Amino acid sequence: LTYLCDSEREGQETLQLTGEILARTGFQLKGEDDPPGDLRNPKQQRKVLGLFLHWDKELRFSIPEDGYADLQQGLNNCLTHSRPTEYVRSAVKGWISAVGPALTNQARPEVVIRVMSVARECGIREFSQRDLLQHAQQARHRWLELSSRPKAEGKGRRR
Repeated sequence: LTYLCDSEREGQETLQLTGEILARTGFQLKGEDDPPGDLRNPKQQRKVLGLFLHWDKELRFSIPEDGYADLQQGLNNCLTHSRPTEYVRSAVKGWISAVGPALTNQARPEVVIRVMSVARECGIREFSQRDLLQHAQQARHRWLELSSRPKAEGKGRRR
């Protein structure tokens, strides 16, 4: 679970309250993650959904090195399928979509160049930088749209 709080103390209290609520329903926190930390501290690195979270006047995301290693492993796995080109395209576009929160205007070109480099290391050369940049921009826009959507009031959403 991830909560954004005003302080580490509030994070500890939220974690304790969450544990109490889960205990009442027969569940418990796994206790496998680090204790609450202050994202404003540049030395704090918290990973959520495969991305590092940072705070610099606003919430920011970045792609850890192991994210690129996962992409490379996935691409190598795609090459063993009967239709590798189809699988590779799907894997690359899916990976870019998944890291959409990190694809700011500044980061996007660097990430796309890195993705193309990983693909070339696997012997894959069928991507154009232009197409990947466009897909990366769309992934970022989907994230911004989702994160700025007004919260539903009450129990159900109005359509």
